[in-house]
Amino acid sequence: MELTLGRFDVEAAVEFGPRITGLRVQGGENFLATLSPDVVVGDPDDPYRFMGGHRVWASPEIPAVTYAPDGHECSVSGEGGGLTIRAGEDRAGIVKEISVIGRGERLEVVNRLRLTRPLGAMFAAWAITQFPQGGTAIIPLAGDETAPLPNRRLVLWPYTSLADPRVTVRGDAVLVHANGDDQVKLGTGPSPGRLGYWRDGWLFMKTVEDAGEREVPDMGANGQVYVGDGFCELESVGGAVAATEGAIATVSEVWSLLECPDLESAVAWTTESLTT
Repeated sequence: MELTLGRFDVEAAVEFGPRITGLRVQGGENFLATLSPDVVVGDPDDPYRFMGGHRVWASPEIPAVTYAPDGHECSVSGEGGGLTIRAGEDRAGIVKEISVIGRGERLEVVNRLRLTRPLGAMFAAWAITQFPQGGTAIIPLAGDETAPLPNRRLVLWPYTSLADPRVTVRGDAVLVHANGDDQVKLGTGPSPGRLGYWRDGWLFMKTVEDAGEREVPDMGANGQVYVGDGFCELESVGGAVAATEGAIATVSEVWSLLECPDLESAVAWTTESLTT
């Protein structure tokens, strides 16, 4: 199903998901990745198929829970200036929903998980947007430079090396150049503000929700970037809630997609204050 929201054409899958499979500006090319059904993770006999686009997972990453397949039909409705995609309960006992609302030149994307039965101690909503390789992901390292105490962190996954030639650490941001199948993943917190992905003269930006006093999985990295397996991901993680029956975890993002002439401009736009 496709719906026009302001300047955007947004496409949602019906036969699997919930998944946003297309994001275009005024009929242009899809900026999101489209992947083969053969790109999978989890149980070889019943795997999770990435397919591309935007999805919501449960954090922390526990294969039996996080990789529960979503190959079932979804309800997709477009009303009230927005688009809502709902799925039935998956085998981990999670009901997933993604809502997209037009906000002028931007899109608000609300990612929601609801538990139908208890699930461990804590869980959080984890919003993941996939892009084709060939661009550069931008992770701001902004913070009060006059503060006497540490105020930000850079989190590395076990397969990540800062010596990876695709990773550039600068004073204002970490850049991850999206190419190759070897995995690299970095995250930052507690408030990176935005994540960006610049490719072919366009910059996609998503805001990263401040979790406030709530705990964030992955050592507090609520903004994350992954490159590998032929795609790039921008990911945000919400604050964790107790994983009791009926519990709801959400993470909200605001998306923008702008023409941007070069990488330096993309870094400047992604790292500038959210109030500007």
